[in-house]
Amino acid sequence: MRSKTVLALSLLLAGAGLASAEEPMSADCLPAVGSYITKNSLPDGQGGTIHSRSLISLTNGGHALRSDSDQYSGLGKQAFGDSHGAWRCAGVKGEEIAIRATMLNFSYPQKAGEDALIGVITYQGSYNTKDDRLRLSGGLRFVGENDDPFGPHIQIAPIPIEVEGVKIEAPR
Repeated sequence: MRSKTVLALSLLLAGAGLASAEEPMSADCLPAVGSYITKNSLPDGQGGTIHSRSLISLTNGGHALRSDSDQYSGLGKQAFGDSHGAWRCAGVKGEEIAIRATMLNFSYPQKAGEDALIGVITYQGSYNTKDDRLRLSGGLRFVGENDDPFGPHIQIAPIPIEVEGVKIEAPR
């Protein structure tokens, strides 16, 4: 159990390290910082589509957090937890702030002897400052819990995922 805890902590810190402390957030990118409620869709592997909702938060420190309403995807995989990782601003063009993010989560084995997995989600897309919408396209991959989620084997074909949502505003 201790080794799993150490591995989990190491991966969380590695994920947090994706946001470089040496690269301060550009003022042009700050409007993308915030929390969003999103609608998500991804193929179920049987010709259908899985739909869920998420809460995604992007911090000015480069951290990315995600909680999903469907933490059992029906993809023949295991139930999973919240996602943590990092995002970066990939440039600003007019009203569009380009976003790239990587988030990790852990699965929960359902049977004795079943190995846990690490879900690796990579996103790219944008936040539109005019309509306050976040639009991301990405890929979801699974690797073994003891595998390096950033290693060369990560070239496994991803499961495509589409995300679109609006910024959550504080009451005035």
